[in-house]
Amino acid sequence: MEYTMKNRLLLLALLCLSLSSWAQEFVTGSVIVQFKPNYNPVEWLLVGAESIRQLSPQINAWEVKYSSDEEALKSISSLKENDEVLAVQRNHKLTYRAQPNDSLFPELWHHNHTAANDPANGSGPYLADIGSIDAWDYSTGGTLPTHGDTIVVCVLDDGVDRSHEDLVDNLWHNYNEIPANGIDDDNNGYVDDYEGWNTYDTNDDIYNNISAYGSHGTKVCGMIGASGDNSVGVVGVNWNVKIMMVVADGDEADAIAG
Repeated sequence: MEYTMKNRLLLLALLCLSLSSWAQEFVTGSVIVQFKPNYNPVEWLLVGAESIRQLSPQINAWEVKYSSDEEALKSISSLKENDEVLAVQRNHKLTYRAQPNDSLFPELWHHNHTAANDPANGSGPYLADIGSIDAWDYSTGGTLPTHGDTIVVCVLDDGVDRSHEDLVDNLWHNYNEIPANGIDDDNNGYVDDYEGWNTYDTNDDIYNNISAYGSHGTKVCGMIGASGDNSVGVVGVNWNVKIMMVVADGDEADAIAG
């Protein structure tokens, strides 16, 4: 893939998570590095490093782990002097933003803010919603009107309940991949990525049990694309959309890998 300014800006945007409320703590001994295209840093980085992981071949981003923060900081100083390095920083942990736990549409004030569901106990103002009802007069999702392409939203989170009644019809599947045959049928670099991708287990297990993962991602997917007008549960901003789940939460390195 040809290196472009877009590639660099993509990584820089991810690295700038450290400036937001998402990233407050560092992963011990972990450093994220972006190298120039076609540069292979494996042999050079293994000197003094405990492990190395390529996060993204497209932008040549890597995570390098050291035994201590002291060693990591020394490495950052050295990497900044390397002409092959485009960006380097410590790896920050990510924390979730505030999340609603509402279960019925009349209570979802972000869609339709009324006195009855006002979080300020009726003190208003009652226009603090995202205007979903007005938007639904124009579209509830589905396909693009010009080319008919299916709208797909990729969510990077901790997984999703793939059997949830409000999500089961809106979860994306990779129909160019034959599930569980051990072959990368569509030749995209991921074997059996039929239901999505799990960056930790390197398979398409986007959910196995709610106690392990999937609690936060299920709610996020619901806000984005819970089925609408189906007489059950809640409704998402999009009634009809395909949600591609990529399990990749925890820290910035995981997000880049996702």
